[in-house]
Amino acid sequence: MNYYHICTNALKSSLLFRDSEDYITGINYLALCAFIYQNIEILAYCMMSNHLHIVVKGDAETGKKFMTGFKRRYSLWMTKKYNEYKTLKNVPAIIKVIDNKEYLKQVIAYVLRNPVAAGINVNPFEYKWSSAGAYFAHDEDGVASKSVNNSLRLNESRRLFKTKTRIPESINPVTISGHTVDMKSFVNYIEVEGLFRTSKAFMYFMAKDLDSEIESQLSMRKKIVFQDSFVAKAVVGICEERFNVSHVNDLNIADRCMLISILKRRFNSSPKQIARLLNLNPDIVMQLY
Repeated sequence: MNYYHICTNALKSSLLFRDSEDYITGINYLALCAFIYQNIEILAYCMMSNHLHIVVKGDAETGKKFMTGFKRRYSLWMTKKYNEYKTLKNVPAIIKVIDNKEYLKQVIAYVLRNPVAAGINVNPFEYKWSSAGAYFAHDEDGVASKSVNNSLRLNESRRLFKTKTRIPESINPVTISGHTVDMKSFVNYIEVEGLFRTSKAFMYFMAKDLDSEIESQLSMRKKIVFQDSFVAKAVVGICEERFNVSHVNDLNIADRCMLISILKRRFNSSPKQIARLLNLNPDIVMQLY
């Protein structure tokens, strides 16, 4: 079996995950697809507002079916919830072969570091929409802890997965944690712990900034361009959440520089778009870009 890094891009003028309910649904669909396509094992995942990263072990053909199944289910969810016809069928999904164990460790760390790289002010192990909390949770010096609630029953399965599809009997036990399938039920955390061997080694890789190298090897396709109106709304939320101000004009110079970096990473905003939205001189933005 081979290892693969799978990355999806978002819709051009929308987001994959708009609120907590979307993230929860996405995680549960990941679990369901992992249960259905049993030749695929999920080693790590991270859901961001406009894209999704997964590291899997398996064969390429099953990996494609896995992603097709996930996108089909999540498309139906988006259409039903937002009363908008959405399809992820043609949304690019890049599948990159991971050909050695060292690179595998780098990719797993890169995937789990995504919230930090996107400028979200959060410890990656506290980010709720990734598998970061699954590893070394039982160690004294572990970086996270995880509690398991009750065993998954048929009625609970239908509530979580929004489908009557029965989970294969070979999947046992399946547990839930809050509103999602517990990540340890569908993430092969044991293999990841064996790969890194110790939580200290795991933390060492998590601390390394290899983002540009990984993205270069991933050969990302043409970046999504978000409309000004969409990014402008996001700027208001970022100002309130990250900088505790109500308007971009209330930001000091250092915070404006940080905001430029956030918009560049999170929305692929060009210097011209940032200058328009923040009412800044394009030449100044270009120097800080």
